[in-house]
Amino acid sequence: MTRIHSTTFRAIALAAACLWAPLAWSADEEKPVERSYVKAPDAPRVQSKSEAEAKSAGCMTCHNPIDQASMHASPSVVLGCVDCHGGDATVAGPADSNGAVPKAPGHGGDDHGHD
Repeated sequence: MTRIHSTTFRAIALAAACLWAPLAWSADEEKPVERSYVKAPDAPRVQSKSEAEAKSAGCMTCHNPIDQASMHASPSVVLGCVDCHGGDATVAGPADSNGAVPKAPGHGGDDHGHD
């Protein structure tokens, strides 16, 4: 091989090794996870405020207090939590012996932070 071809070959081999090495090291560390995605129904065009509240009831047992009843600035958008975020609004947080649902750490307290 000529000197130019030898230098080019070494550069290509080095680049290939640099690109291949991280893939080889990560092969033992990460495994694909089986996922099953469900297509949620579209959010309703029209619903009453009470219907939207029912679709947020369980969510609000943990995710409360909040600044406003909807994430939308316009009061004309009437949606419950599960209309956009999915899930089951009948599931409530665990109640304590007095029947109160404790706040999740970092949610709804004075710290205004999230975990």
